[in-house]
Amino acid sequence: MTDVTDFSRYREGRQAGNRGARESHEPRLDVRRFLGTPTGAVYVAWDGTNGIVDWDMDNNGPDPTNPPYYPNGLGNCGWAAPDHGNMAKANNAALHGTFGTPKYNPGLNTYFAYGVSQGEQGQPPAPADCPDGGVDNASWLGFLYKQGIIYGYGEVPVSLMDNYAPAAHGLLIGQNLPDSAESDFETHPPIPWGSPGEVPDNQEDHDTWYILGHEDGSGELITWGGLQPFTVSYRENFITDAWIIFDADDPNVDHVALQDALAAVHGVDTPPLAAAAVAKEVAPPPHVEGPPLGSIDPYVPMRARDLR
Repeated sequence: MTDVTDFSRYREGRQAGNRGARESHEPRLDVRRFLGTPTGAVYVAWDGTNGIVDWDMDNNGPDPTNPPYYPNGLGNCGWAAPDHGNMAKANNAALHGTFGTPKYNPGLNTYFAYGVSQGEQGQPPAPADCPDGGVDNASWLGFLYKQGIIYGYGEVPVSLMDNYAPAAHGLLIGQNLPDSAESDFETHPPIPWGSPGEVPDNQEDHDTWYILGHEDGSGELITWGGLQPFTVSYRENFITDAWIIFDADDPNVDHVALQDALAAVHGVDTPPLAAAAVAKEVAPPPHVEGPPLGSIDPYVPMRARDLR
């Protein structure tokens, strides 16, 4: 487990970034339909950081790689969060900025393509095909699924986050930040979100990746390129929605039920790669000469082998 008394994990002089998410839900994709109802403790101690300290801003604020027409960064926290999750799952900090590749290159274009799919346009001086309208996680994850960038996803009840987060290497979290979120983040060591006197700001939400939990319900999130602690009060009062991203080789998942539910929600045929994974689960592949079919994984972009 991470030594929470080691304040070197929080880089001095770090700068907060931008917000850019909206609360959303999709009860038809309740994770309990695909992974069962947990019976364990509400809060557990777990650590998915793998010792990574610098998670990269991912253009979600001050960043030398920002496009020239977005010099102060973007409200792309919805893209940055699974990019950070990708790094955590692969235990590879070098993967920053790659979420969505090779479908979109660079990975940031995944965020722009989502905005275009929602009917948004970039405002001058940004090109029309580079909008910055933030995300709501239900439609954002649906876009990623239909584009074949992720295999599947589900919504996790906030009260059950710790029952699913450790095995998934974290969760995508939507939340209402306190007004002091930015100054809390920039203080060294950072002030935990949800500290006494802080209340949710319901005007503008934010996405992060939940990466570390404690038995008392507190924990840490990845945001703005670093780790940010939070209190149990934050978990109970500020977090609005939580989401799990599935891979095709995740164990204990009812993959047939998952893909049937996703197809019903989106009104489209199951994307080819997801359909192939379900078929592999339902019936073994026929015998063929050469390498067994099972040794060739379908495209699973949340793994380092395929690829923020």
